[in-house]
Amino acid sequence: MKVTFNLVLFFLITLVWCQEDTTKIYIFSTENRLRFGNHLYSDGDYLRAYREYQEVLRLTNNDSVRFKLSVCLSQMGRYNEAADNFKTVFFNSPYEDEAKWEFYKVNYLMGDYTQFRDLCEQPMYFSEKYKRNIFKLKNYSLLYENIYLTDSTDF
Repeated sequence: MKVTFNLVLFFLITLVWCQEDTTKIYIFSTENRLRFGNHLYSDGDYLRAYREYQEVLRLTNNDSVRFKLSVCLSQMGRYNEAADNFKTVFFNSPYEDEAKWEFYKVNYLMGDYTQFRDLCEQPMYFSEKYKRNIFKLKNYSLLYENIYLTDSTDF
């Protein structure tokens, strides 16, 4: 009888203690969603990371999350959406140059090389940090359309 009472008391205390701890932890908090989204992102699960980042952005405005969400879209092949989302990080952001570079890469991957070269001439989207890389993509686009390169040393 005494063993049964002690066993029941032990389980009751354990049950109360577990319930108390779970009320303190909110699994779907912004911080936990961001942590989980970053984990999915690093594992290459871009679809689920994208969904977690969307939920985080509903509650907060965060440039790093916007940038990662755009990369997720790019990795999933949703280039138009990715390009639009990269534009939201273009100005007054620590990720400005990287967002512009990714924007050019996404537009290159869309396969409309004439439009891509026109885009390369627009100074608003241009990144000085990645100027050489953008110029290389522009030259690659010329090769895909069998257009003669004027100077191969720049290539």
